[in-house]
Amino acid sequence: MKFYLLLISTIFYVSSSSKAQEPAPTWSSNVILEGNTYTNGFWGIQLKIDTFWQILNRAEINKLIEERTDLLDESTEKSHIMRTGIEILLSLTPDTNENMPFFMISAINLSMFPEFKNEIDYLNESYNQSKQTYEPFNVHITRNELSEESIGNKTFVTSLITITATDFLAYQLTYCTKINDHIINITMNYNSEINKNECLTLLNSIVWK
Repeated sequence: MKFYLLLISTIFYVSSSSKAQEPAPTWSSNVILEGNTYTNGFWGIQLKIDTFWQILNRAEINKLIEERTDLLDESTEKSHIMRTGIEILLSLTPDTNENMPFFMISAINLSMFPEFKNEIDYLNESYNQSKQTYEPFNVHITRNELSEESIGNKTFVTSLITITATDFLAYQLTYCTKINDHIINITMNYNSEINKNECLTLLNSIVWK
């Protein structure tokens, strides 16, 4: 089992007997990619993408979600589907086979997730659901205390999850900020100090307009 299944947070899944009941996550269309500069005019995000990273296109990320969902189904002996209300803005990895490290920006529509009132609600529930999902397995998941950090003119609530198992160690660093009725969610998965630094360099290169 690949424990970095946390690529797409388990909070986005619900059990179902039929995966056809819900559509896949939607995709941001208000995007301009000029050279190595990504601009999302709607959310006011701009960043320069270093040659270390490869942008995953829609087909690649859909395949990745499908593979992780199938793995989750097989491991838990339950059928899962993606909930609606998630918009994938950008997904990056240098390794399309292992997808580690991984960097993703998404927008969560709070009207579709009424249980979340703010970033803290989302991060707490996401962590609890992840622990519950992996409880039957020999996986140890811990989280640091939530904290706040500013990037440009935005203040984020941050979370660091550590995932350990036999011969496996990985981290999921998440930055969340609430904008109107959405949560902008930046998720970074990494398994080494080098990969962590690549993720943080990308994070700190974001210009919020």
